[in-house]
Amino acid sequence: MKKCLVWLITVSLVFSVFVGFGSISFAQRKKYNEAPMLAELVKAGKLPPVEERLPEEPLVVGPGTLIPREHVDLKIGQYGGTMRYATARTDVCAELYDAVCEPPLMTPGKLRAGKGITDIKPNLFKKFEVSKDQKSITFYLRKGMKWSDGTPVTTEDVRFCYEDIYLNKDLTPVFPRILRSANRLDGEPGKLEIIDKYTFRLSFKDPGLAVLDWISQYGTNWNSLLRPAHYLKQFHPKYTPWEKLDPLLKQENLTRQEWWKLFQMKDEGTLGWSMVKAVNPDYPTLSPWMLEKRTPTVITWVRNPYYWKVDRAGNQLPYIDRLRIEIVSNAEAVLMKILSGEVDWAREYASMVNLPLYKENEEKGGYRIVFLPMHVAPVQIAFNFTNSDPVWRQVVRDVRFRKALNIAINHDHILKTIYKGFGKVPTIIPSEYNPQEASRLLDEMGLNKRDSEGWRLGPDGKRFIIPLEVPAGFTPEQDALCELLVEYWQAVGLKTNFKSIDATLYWTRRDANQAYTILQWAHTGYWRDTPMPSDFLPTNSRLWLIWHDSLGKEGEEPPQWAKRLWELSDRAATLLPSASEMKKISNEIFKILYENVPFILPIDYGVYPLIGSKRLGNVPKDGYAILASFTQEQFFFAK
Repeated sequence: MKKCLVWLITVSLVFSVFVGFGSISFAQRKKYNEAPMLAELVKAGKLPPVEERLPEEPLVVGPGTLIPREHVDLKIGQYGGTMRYATARTDVCAELYDAVCEPPLMTPGKLRAGKGITDIKPNLFKKFEVSKDQKSITFYLRKGMKWSDGTPVTTEDVRFCYEDIYLNKDLTPVFPRILRSANRLDGEPGKLEIIDKYTFRLSFKDPGLAVLDWISQYGTNWNSLLRPAHYLKQFHPKYTPWEKLDPLLKQENLTRQEWWKLFQMKDEGTLGWSMVKAVNPDYPTLSPWMLEKRTPTVITWVRNPYYWKVDRAGNQLPYIDRLRIEIVSNAEAVLMKILSGEVDWAREYASMVNLPLYKENEEKGGYRIVFLPMHVAPVQIAFNFTNSDPVWRQVVRDVRFRKALNIAINHDHILKTIYKGFGKVPTIIPSEYNPQEASRLLDEMGLNKRDSEGWRLGPDGKRFIIPLEVPAGFTPEQDALCELLVEYWQAVGLKTNFKSIDATLYWTRRDANQAYTILQWAHTGYWRDTPMPSDFLPTNSRLWLIWHDSLGKEGEEPPQWAKRLWELSDRAATLLPSASEMKKISNEIFKILYENVPFILPIDYGVYPLIGSKRLGNVPKDGYAILASFTQEQFFFAK
């Protein structure tokens, strides 16, 4: 009976992912429609007809396909227009990443699979099947799908990515943990089996579906499991003779031993975020738009003529022709462009600080504001416990110091003044405003002596200073927030120096273990569903991270609480645990976070005041704001 029940459940799961969710066969539709700009190219003989550019079974976007049907009043859109964005960030533009990200699988309306295998639906991949023992997963590509240059997408792109990139130690010194057995760094690499031109299988020594969770997260792009082999082989010595590679290497002042640097320069899928910083218009993509032109101040992307999604009427998506991202000097310049109606979509740079100005100029600027929940706490300040400064290490590793910093903050005041009351005071770490208790804790831990100006002295007898450095342009409200933090911490005698530095330099310093504090988002939306390791783990303490990633062979061993967080995180990502098991894991994680206070969290449960042109159609009205932003291929400008 038990075996029979298991068999029935397995069949049900396989059936749920096997059916043609959101797809339509070529035989069922004799004609598709396309954007006028592409129709002109077809007429001129520069493009094949749309029926030849689409896969045999394109993904049909209808109610409930990308996000739950109740989140948007989905209409058949109109073609044309340019979506305008503005950013002050020089390292990345999150708005653009939202627009061009296409995970192989997806979980409509959710941040990731989390609750189980039945949440995972097809996207780039047509379907998938899981074996009864959960040790192998078979994936099916969309037959006839093409790269943006018209080259067919096949399992050769998967094989090339897996064998010639991931298994090549020059390009990938450490094989991806997510593709190892049991999602462990010491686990055996999974085996790739190419079944045919459109089917492949990943098999692991132990049961584990972590890879399914990974490739169905909202932020995992297509480059996770496949790359344009036909393009990248010309930069790989396995496929291209040295006499052809040598001139290319010479242009970049590289030696033959450094060929991998040339390859990674050409492979804009090496890092997910590098898609946003793309510089090569020739790099094939599977995204709705492809890079058109880049200057230091403006980036434009144009529609991908081979994009593989259509709407219910057979119109090839996306509706909008182009994306235009303007890079400006600071957050104030972004604000002025929003207010003057020069921005059509803003999520990352839509700040609660500026809400009164947004509302005041809403009519004149031609935009509307939609309030949707953040998937992140707006700001998290993590500590670097492994900075080489011995005084800093001694002080920051005392939990009383970390607790004192948190309870010295008037979270309720921050919530009301900066975030206009949208959000909540955090409960996952001690956050009750109590500057007297904060002072007592600081005295108790030995920071009870002060200099002539009243600042607390460190263990070395010198003034103890908190270097509060942040990446320039991270969020519009960061300066106002940090100025309040300076005020709160200095009120309890801790001298605090607030400084904004270039974003690229900032992350370089972090990776080199030179940072003291690290300002970033905290994906608390994940925490309440499925643990998100990158935020609650002390990964910004680089020596601890090296220790973990090297299985204890290098770096510095963390304390027990940090090691336990990693153990729990590893367990949460190894399988797709049951709801009860995930709850148990989460409860222990939250207990460790509350007791050890490894970061500062000013507020939680924030919202985005999403700003979109009044002409934009198919903008979601409910659900996480970032998931709304990830459906931009279905946005259109009403005429």
